Amino acid sequence: MLGFLQDPDALIAEFHAYPAGTGVLLEGIVFVWGNISSLLPHMKPGRSKIHSAEILGLDPQFICHLWNLSEKQRRSLKKKVKTSSGSVFSEDAKSDLLLVNRDGDVKYISCKDAASLAKLSQKGKASQLYGTAELRGGITLVDLSRFHVPDIFDYRSTQLSEDKFLKLEPANRKRAYIRSNYPDEWKKTVDAQLDLAYQCLEEFGASIGQNKDNLVEFVKQTFIGKSGDLENYYIVFGDSLVNVSRFINGLENSNFVVETEWYATDNKMSLIVRLKIGEKTYTLTKIEPAFDGGYDEDASQSKGIQYYFQQWPDDASANGELDYKDLLLDLSK
Repeated sequence: MLGFLQDPDALIAEFHAYPAGTGVLLEGIVFVWGNISSLLPHMKPGRSKIHSAEILGLDPQFICHLWNLSEKQRRSLKKKVKTSSGSVFSEDAKSDLLLVNRDGDVKYISCKDAASLAKLSQKGKASQLYGTAELRGGITLVDLSRFHVPDIFDYRSTQLSEDKFLKLEPANRKRAYIRSNYPDEWKKTVDAQLDLAYQCLEEFGASIGQNKDNLVEFVKQTFIGKSGDLENYYIVFGDSLVNVSRFINGLENSNFVVETEWYATDNKMSLIVRLKIGEKTYTLTKIEPAFDGGYDEDASQSKGIQYYFQQWPDDASANGELDYKDLLLDLSK
């Protein structure tokens, strides 16, 4: 947002004046944001620079930061901005900014740090589909019916503090009770769920390797999210602007081969997914399953199996390896 202004410090001042969100007009551009109070410590005057000519070519008259918008702001945005992508407000959306050009075209922008590592995604649904490839997780797959839990109990029957306990909904209080009073049986349950997750991940890797449509859908959801308007979706890495529609066309028309490899550290296993196109091999992501709130006795919640999609390798540029950023940039040319 700051890089579109000749005087970005003026917008920083507005951010600090209205951390809970508002809208302002600066240099002919309307800026709107929600609750950004957690971001303010990182915003200091004098640290911003104007965008590259490529990004400035978007020519915005309206920019909305999509994080933590109030319900009132969301309703107002839906009325004012004619967008064909209602999923921009969904939990699976990856857009950081909604931008309206001078010509009225709506653009969706996902901003990614070009230098640092990125957590690409986290999925913990009972069933997450990528075409016909499926990842199964969450807490609903865990059968707790064999554990006896009294109708009434308090924090002293768990490993939680009273404050933590009182903040939990009944289902998580029940799981905290089971973790504390049936530790051995609970550990076996967690171990079994992780074994199933590894098996599921093995099947998932085979599925995206055998079915090109599944791989393309996997890439869309992981790096773009669910958007019904790919023609107007962009990803920004530093000064580089990736046209997502061009990237997807490039991916669909390439003769790629999917390669998967298990990666082990300590007691953890992850699946590395790579894409080989011609002489180049790109590492898309490393997928690591974990049982959130499984082995930690004082965890507030037990979310069950979560799949963490991580940027990999973490030192790609140093080793001359190619990662997902290189893939996006190469195929969008």
